[in-house]
Amino acid sequence: MNKTLLVGAGNMAKHYAPILDALHVDYDVVCQSTSTAETFFEKTGHSCQAGGLENLLQNTAKPYSKAIVAVGVE
Repeated sequence: MNKTLLVGAGNMAKHYAPILDALHVDYDVVCQSTSTAETFFEKTGHSCQAGGLENLLQNTAKPYSKAIVAVGVE
């Protein structure tokens, strides 16, 4: 499977989403908080999994061939 993981759902990720959509890239998005996930969906129309990266990787069998890290410097 050739799936990409977009890590983070803040401003940078919101800019990545339409580009990935335009390129027809199959991707999942993960972030820390439910409120950030909801805001990301409102702005992009793409769902986002809240709970953090470690939680996602422990609880999913989806293999990712690529990752884009779009989290804040902090």
